[in-house]
Amino acid sequence: MTGEGTNCYLIGSGQRRVLLDTGSPNEESVVKSLTQVLEAEKCEIDKIIISHWHFDHIGGVEAIQREICGDIPLFKHKRVPYPKVYKGAGEKMPSGVKIPKFEEQFWNFLTDGDVLETSCGRKIQVLFTPGHADDHICLWMKDERVLFSGDNILGNSTTVIDNYNSYMNSLEKIRALGDCLILPGHGGVIENGLERVEFYINHRRMRENQIIEQLENGEKRIRDIVKVLYADVPEVLHPAASINVAMTLDLLVEKEAVSIVDADSEIFCKL
Repeated sequence: MTGEGTNCYLIGSGQRRVLLDTGSPNEESVVKSLTQVLEAEKCEIDKIIISHWHFDHIGGVEAIQREICGDIPLFKHKRVPYPKVYKGAGEKMPSGVKIPKFEEQFWNFLTDGDVLETSCGRKIQVLFTPGHADDHICLWMKDERVLFSGDNILGNSTTVIDNYNSYMNSLEKIRALGDCLILPGHGGVIENGLERVEFYINHRRMRENQIIEQLENGEKRIRDIVKVLYADVPEVLHPAASINVAMTLDLLVEKEAVSIVDADSEIFCKL
């Protein structure tokens, strides 16, 4: 799920800089390339900020502490449980990888709206943006109009989500920032950030409309809607698609566009 790898960013231009994300554990960590950059730039890490708890973002913390500097302050947002959890939703962690337990490390917990500064005086605002993960944050540099989007917005594809309602709220929050340069957690730089955010929102809204259309056509069960909307997708991926449809239907119920017919939330109809 990490594509060509995780983008980790050194933020600032002074002697002490902020590191956003740390890559995967052990041999896949960012230690080697980070060491080369620190030596070339003649700078050091002031603090580490983690965009979210997934292994390919938090996994290199231990190696960086061990190989580069053991007393670097660590920052992240607390995990905030969703009102409803969807079994099987979200990014799948690879088997056989030892995922660090961040609870075992000392963290300075961030909250939405917090403002941090680089050593050269650049301001970084924390935006709590759950939906891909329950602790996900983006970093916003208003003066530079640069957004570090983590995995909420990617450079080369749409992203995996674990709560649809939270994710859509996060996209709207990002859209309100206006046009900007987006530096994503995976993939290339996004020059026209607002255009990409609106593409993400429109893509999700299109899927909502397609689901409503299927209800109007007589399809009532999630599995039947999936068979139609994901007909060109291998059936092995239909369980994951079913989770996306279930999350979307719950939002449509909340918006009073759809109603639940049975107590088991298996049959739906358009209002």
